Amino acid sequence: MCDEEDREQLLDAVRRMPARYWQLRPTGVDTHLEHLEPEELEPWLEWDELDDEPALRTKVVDGACIFANRDGSGCALHQWGVDNGEDLTVVKPEVCWQLPLRRLEDYEERTDGEEILRTTITEYDRRGWGNGGEDFDWYCTTAPACHQSQDPIWVSHEHELRVLMGDGPYEVLAEHCRARKAAAKALSAQLTVDEAATVFNTHPATRLRYDNKM
Repeated sequence: MCDEEDREQLLDAVRRMPARYWQLRPTGVDTHLEHLEPEELEPWLEWDELDDEPALRTKVVDGACIFANRDGSGCALHQWGVDNGEDLTVVKPEVCWQLPLRRLEDYEERTDGEEILRTTITEYDRRGWGNGGEDFDWYCTTAPACHQSQDPIWVSHEHELRVLMGDGPYEVLAEHCRARKAAAKALSAQLTVDEAATVFNTHPATRLRYDNKM
């Protein structure tokens, strides 16, 4: 959980989500929701550590998130949210709905002594999980099979990006990406696939997908 708001939004989602969506729903959920004792930990959360500090996370069951249905339907929160038109950036924990995006924030001091908060939107790759990422047998952003969409991520994840960076910055990003797309189209007849990938800094996994098709 990123913060108390993240935790409260998950509580509200669990309260409203019908039990049929959640394969591993703990038996104590209804009792917890009925009484809501402040000192009692939600039965879907557990304590962990983040940067050597205590941190809450969704409970792990048999090596995976407690909300991950094992029947092939995937995340219970996601399925319920999609079926009912819920905002996934609200009903899912922040670290979950951000994927494959990642927002980094850090204060930095400028040369004039003024301190600013710098926000960076980047890819949530294996490194984002710390040392544990090295143990992953598979991860989405590095898998060519996951780079199949006909829409670039600034289009397919417009809502998530607007939540992460705000409407104004998103419009700047979109304008830049549209110009980049136009430039790529204009140069497509003059460049080979490899040259275009270099010029426009194509994601390595996307390049592998194209290479495998050739």
